[in-house]
Amino acid sequence: MSNICKIALSGAIAMTVMVSAVVAAEAEEWDTSLAVGANLNQGNTDTMGVSAALTTARDYKKMEYRFGIEANYGENTTTADDGSENTDKTAQNAKTYANIKRKLGTPYIYSDNSILHDEIGGIDYRAIIGAGGGFYASDNDEDKLGIEAGLAYVAEEFESGENDDGLALRLAARHDHTFSETAKCWASVEYLPNMDDFGDYLLNAEIGTETVLNSTLSLRVVAQDRYDNEPPDGLEDNDLAVIAALVYKP
Repeated sequence: MSNICKIALSGAIAMTVMVSAVVAAEAEEWDTSLAVGANLNQGNTDTMGVSAALTTARDYKKMEYRFGIEANYGENTTTADDGSENTDKTAQNAKTYANIKRKLGTPYIYSDNSILHDEIGGIDYRAIIGAGGGFYASDNDEDKLGIEAGLAYVAEEFESGENDDGLALRLAARHDHTFSETAKCWASVEYLPNMDDFGDYLLNAEIGTETVLNSTLSLRVVAQDRYDNEPPDGLEDNDLAVIAALVYKP
């Protein structure tokens, strides 16, 4: 990983941890959780591993915040032509993100930013800095559906030495549904076509569900899909991760 990437990723992680530490002292006002579990990945590699995610969110009358950091540590086993097995233990990926919304009634303006490092996927770093506007098609105790459109600057560097950066259109949607006090689900999708070539795009999607087990523990199952329709040579265009985790909420 380049020095610039290390500095940017370290800074983003430090910022997220600092925010999480501050809001932990006000747990009654923030929804903060730590999830630890196992994940199965298919795409550039078929890998079993462990995962951890620290997230915190708060929904004010006029402001909405969502911060998080996710990391997966995988064990990738390959078989040589002579039948011998080689096991590589590697940090599969790490991601930190920050999403902030300023509500203007039903519409809102947003800032959405993330940094991803994926060693097995060959991504040294992928930084996405986005801003734009959106509106709530639904916003009540059971359903929240936000639809967004804006611009994003995407900067990528791959372990192969290739790099790319440019302006992209950002179209996104997120739906949260609460079944009861003990069960909820959500789904999100983000489409990022390059402004210079709409045939070159990124597509990120997630669907998840969470069930309360007791006053502090929940069970979370999440599927995350990351699609790059023009990946560097030798890499698959699609990476799918399925994560099952126990979630602790103070």
